[in-house]
Amino acid sequence: VTGVQTCALPISIPSDTADSTFPIGSWIEVRQMGTGQITVSATSPATVVATDSQFKTRVRYSSVVLEKRASNAWYLAGDTTA
Repeated sequence: VTGVQTCALPISIPSDTADSTFPIGSWIEVRQMGTGQITVSATSPATVVATDSQFKTRVRYSSVVLEKRASNAWYLAGDTTA
């Protein structure tokens, strides 16, 4: 997604059976360029974990990284909030 978002933007990680595009070890950087907060989730059976279960970007210009650690298992790290 490009451009400046002014509304909330959900990102859903697909399961491996739905989309096998990303091999284990893949990294995806996501940056909130507008005022719309980004929320990351996963489609079952895929999971995403994050420190203190914080899955949203914190403020404008916050950057987060998603890392695929195993089949259907992602880790979210960066400037997040609950």
